[in-house]
Amino acid sequence: MFKDSCINDLEVFFNDTEFAETAKYQGVDILVVEQEKTENITSVPSVIIPNLTVFVKVSDVPHPREGEILFYRGEEYQISSYPVREGNVWRLSLDGTISEQIAGL
Repeated sequence: MFKDSCINDLEVFFNDTEFAETAKYQGVDILVVEQEKTENITSVPSVIIPNLTVFVKVSDVPHPREGEILFYRGEEYQISSYPVREGNVWRLSLDGTISEQIAGL
């Protein structure tokens, strides 16, 4: 599991020259490690919402909350469910925002 590997080697995983990428959370640059990317088809024709699962360090994001916004790869994402703490990292489920997707039509 990611948790077991990450506890001893956080700096290896959260290294922007290896696995991590920069995101912005509450106006602050943080590093995230993307685990999974999926899509959610909506009832709005031609609108598909990207879903991501990412890991962030607890030291960077002490108390993430459902509904908060994270900017990643130039896109706006919302924390879509309760964050899950796995040792020294949070696993966050993110949904792309509908307004961002509709604006692109």
